[in-house]
Amino acid sequence: MTDSEQPSTDNVVGSRPSPFLEAFQFEKEELTSFEQVRDEFEWDVPEVFNAATYLCDRWGDDHDTERTAMTSVGSANAVDQLTYSELKSRSGRLANVLRSSGVSKGDRVALSADQIPSTLVSFISIWKVGAVAVPLSPKYGTSAIEYRLSDCDVDVCISTSSNIEEVREIAEGDDGPISSADIIVVDIEPRHGEKGYSEALEEASTAFGTRRTKAADPAFIIYTSGTTGPPKGVVHAHRSLLGMLPTYALSMCNGETKFNHVAWVPAAWSWIASLSYVFPALFYGHSLMGDANDRFDPVRSFRNFIEYNVSVAFIPHPVVQQWQEELDPTSRCDSLRVAMFGGMDKESTDWLRQTFPNAVVHKGYGQSEACLPIGHCKSLFSSPEKSIGRAMPGHTIRTLDSETGEPVKPGEIGELAIRYDGDPACLDGYWERPEKFSEKVRDGWLWTGDLGRIDEDANIYFTSRKDDVIKSSGYRIGPGEIESELRAHPVIEDVGVIGIPDDARGEVPVAYVTVADGFELSEDTIEELQTHVKEQYAAYAYPRRITAVEELPRTSNGKVRRVELKDRSDAQ
Repeated sequence: MTDSEQPSTDNVVGSRPSPFLEAFQFEKEELTSFEQVRDEFEWDVPEVFNAATYLCDRWGDDHDTERTAMTSVGSANAVDQLTYSELKSRSGRLANVLRSSGVSKGDRVALSADQIPSTLVSFISIWKVGAVAVPLSPKYGTSAIEYRLSDCDVDVCISTSSNIEEVREIAEGDDGPISSADIIVVDIEPRHGEKGYSEALEEASTAFGTRRTKAADPAFIIYTSGTTGPPKGVVHAHRSLLGMLPTYALSMCNGETKFNHVAWVPAAWSWIASLSYVFPALFYGHSLMGDANDRFDPVRSFRNFIEYNVSVAFIPHPVVQQWQEELDPTSRCDSLRVAMFGGMDKESTDWLRQTFPNAVVHKGYGQSEACLPIGHCKSLFSSPEKSIGRAMPGHTIRTLDSETGEPVKPGEIGELAIRYDGDPACLDGYWERPEKFSEKVRDGWLWTGDLGRIDEDANIYFTSRKDDVIKSSGYRIGPGEIESELRAHPVIEDVGVIGIPDDARGEVPVAYVTVADGFELSEDTIEELQTHVKEQYAAYAYPRRITAVEELPRTSNGKVRRVELKDRSDAQ
């Protein structure tokens, strides 16, 4: 189909033709079932491939020069919009700046990953040069930034106000990984030899020939949280962009990739959970909604949904909790079509359906090493409410015995494993840690370290981290499923479950809960909750003790930090 043959209605985005990208155009009339999509899908990864060309330049060259790539809302509701045409010209300018600074193919360039236009420009320009992007969370402190800059030997750092004080402190230190001359500052007055982003772009040419890269060449490095040792640099190649596309198209968009979507994710663009939606949105010519404020505001974010017609969104459980607490109960948003919900409890799911009446609620699964291989797609199949979905096209998921490597039976708990060979969504390696990579990828499988089960219909259920599994009287108990059952009770607002030592059983589950307003955790209520878990999950899995706490410890992306619960004196 040529450009002139594409639909011209305002809510439709055409796909520019390409001889090898047809595999990722999932919106076809002849597709009638998920099984058909999976059976007919084959990865088509060209040997020569640069993400910048397909996320930016092909749209920037389009006749529709006003297509919006991003709308960013900052303090006092100041709006900064970026078209694909502007993204192409600015990234060409910045690529010239980087090249003049000595950056070449394979070099690492760090960037503050705020939800602002310069972040997109930075990613694209880094790839145009053939370099490797190292996104930094705006919340990182000095030690976290210095570790990452040093670990992968960063050559240049593009910094915003969110990180600049920490970056400057590092540059001023003795024998640090960067100097002031290696810093490009965004919307800040440069000093001590730094380059100013705006001033540098004004002086540079827009013309830049994108460096030829192979699909297997590194494109970006994401650092793990470091919960089991020093953070590891997860290296993803340019081909990982293609690995993200099936789940974005089918789960995030429910198969509607030609709709003129506006996509939103709450977390900074430094985590794989965000980038797995951000990059594919650009591939399909969609628009991104960014929040440039320092702190998340539930009322402001919901207002932005309505004002800017957000149609697809990744919504973590803590965001829903804040919306429930802060929004008027009658609040409604009609524009949202898909809510990718990072939670399992029925109350929050029901709230989403009520507040976003035109949206389907999907779930998904991924990790830094594997870009969202699991998801829902209600336009093609239905899964049980507690399922995290099915393996998306191109991905093969198994539950394997962690010790023997053998498949477990359907419905039994095993370690979730992803077939590694030929899956572009999987990491290329850990930065200068080959021994860690050989632990992660064995016998052709990427071992996630997460436990789950797969039923007879291929629906996948997350149970827990392997380290969190509770081994009691020979049973393997997933704390996540106990938490899901307890959250269904109106008394419980939030919950974290861990295993504690027990002389007779090895371990037994205990629960720490926050209690909803207007309720109290009485002995009768505790017994009622225990009975509920026995009946709904398993008789052997009920929490032997339920303790009320003021607040549960959580990670930056909203997960309960069970390791902190295990450190409590009453958990020993």
